[in-house]
Amino acid sequence: MYDPARRPSEPNGGPPEETENPMAETQPHHPPDDLLTRLGCPHVFAPVKLALGPLWEPGKLLLAVAAFLVSMAFTFALDKVTAPVRPDAVATYVADVRADRVGSTDAQALLRPDDGGPAEGSEDDAVSGVFAAFFRFQTYSAEAAVRALVGADTVSPFPATGASGSAVSFVWDIVLGFWWLISDHPLYSVVLVLGLLAIWALPIGAICRMSAESVCTDQYLSLADAVRYGRAKWFALFTAPLMPLVWVGGTAFLLWLAGLVLSIPYAGDLGAIVMIPVMIVLGAVLSFWVLGLLPAALISWPAVVVDDADPFEAATSRGVAYAFSRLIKSVWYAVVLAVIGGVTTLLVRAALGIVFLVTHAVVSAGTWLAGRQVGEATVNKLDVIWPLSGTDTSAAFARGDVISAFFFKVWTWLAGTVVPGYAAAYVLCALTVWYLLMRRDVDGVPISELSPRK
Repeated sequence: MYDPARRPSEPNGGPPEETENPMAETQPHHPPDDLLTRLGCPHVFAPVKLALGPLWEPGKLLLAVAAFLVSMAFTFALDKVTAPVRPDAVATYVADVRADRVGSTDAQALLRPDDGGPAEGSEDDAVSGVFAAFFRFQTYSAEAAVRALVGADTVSPFPATGASGSAVSFVWDIVLGFWWLISDHPLYSVVLVLGLLAIWALPIGAICRMSAESVCTDQYLSLADAVRYGRAKWFALFTAPLMPLVWVGGTAFLLWLAGLVLSIPYAGDLGAIVMIPVMIVLGAVLSFWVLGLLPAALISWPAVVVDDADPFEAATSRGVAYAFSRLIKSVWYAVVLAVIGGVTTLLVRAALGIVFLVTHAVVSAGTWLAGRQVGEATVNKLDVIWPLSGTDTSAAFARGDVISAFFFKVWTWLAGTVVPGYAAAYVLCALTVWYLLMRRDVDGVPISELSPRK
């Protein structure tokens, strides 16, 4: 068990051993002086290995895929009980914002191809679930941002035609997508966040725990032990990212009360003499919490796992303090980890595409005798039932084809969940590594001397 008061001469937290230089016991640790180590190398590359893991240790990836499948089932059920929206609802909202920004009156002209614009769902009667429309737009924007980043198009201005954009513009679209969800569907957003937190709390604890054990002690934690740990820490992991929201809501409520008092004739005007400075201070506090909301929420998970922090401490003294006390280092680690994660996610997707391509090529060599009539042409049976062909060939199905086509669709979709599963596992591993690096830089504790508390 890790004891924060243990000195280097106390291997197991027991009595200190006699040393020739007693002053050495009280000397604080300092981050390494070599440049590469201070920049986070090689730890910034660890999340890739941690997320994928060797073939005999796929625990983190399996947990992430399982949580993703449960999340999709939850959002599907949630969409079924809520009012539908147009498939291009998010894209239209973002296009309106673009039109306001560039002073255009034609928002439809600023719809990017493939982001839910007129090309798909333009029918007046076309409907979609709220999360389905949101997820499709966010997925497209995230993939486009990574592609633009790989193409070195990072900060170029967004063109007036809306046909393409830089990585920054696509990231801004992601932010606007979240704002659409919160502003247009507030109750749905609350239920969605609470439901997803409830689903992911256990996998988050297990994945962060396994990552911390691997990085700090170079030991492998079994999947069963990690799941037991996540189950034991479920409530703390569920509530920790909500603590910043409590602070934001509480501060906003005080400002709202001040506004009510200010609306009282005469009494409110006289009270403004004292209230205005208080409102300015509360506004500054609220701004700080809004800026620190996302990092505090994300860092709270590894803080609970590594230091056994309670939810309040994890989100405040750990999350916000570590994020802002070494701001340049914090941003550097976040950017490097994000770039590595984006590139490797594309590589995982490309590898999956190669698997599908090879599978299709070899299997189709065995099904060439079973031709199917598509129009005036005779095509391979596999090309008819293959779900990734991009065309609807169901009219050419022969007897029994519908069965194999259905299972092809199910299994290729399940195989495709490896990509979001890897992305989720990578994010959690990266957050753990980020926390350990900031723990080293802020508190001067070498990562090798850290160990997740039991």
